[in-house]
Amino acid sequence: MAPYLKRSYGFFRCPSCNKQWESSHVYGTFVDGKFQAKYGQECKDCKIMVKPYRTERLVCKTCGAESCTCTRSDGEDRRHVDESKPHRSDLCGKCRAGLPCRSGRF
Repeated sequence: MAPYLKRSYGFFRCPSCNKQWESSHVYGTFVDGKFQAKYGQECKDCKIMVKPYRTERLVCKTCGAESCTCTRSDGEDRRHVDESKPHRSDLCGKCRAGLPCRSGRF
């Protein structure tokens, strides 16, 4: 049985052009208590696959829940990870492997 993939927030840096980006679509598993990304993302300039150099749990900084729409301290009621933000499936290793990030659960 394949291990369950956990979603995380990742920070990327291309080793070729030094371009940096972040994504809330990083999927992997926990091994010995440490998150290991299974899929990378392609640098849109260099076209090379890059895995995140750092990951963080996807949790609300206000209430601590893993998925929420709580009211933030600035009074805005919105999701902290913007699910409506475009996801570049053409650059995503998981999507390109035939496992789309935007399927029912995510």
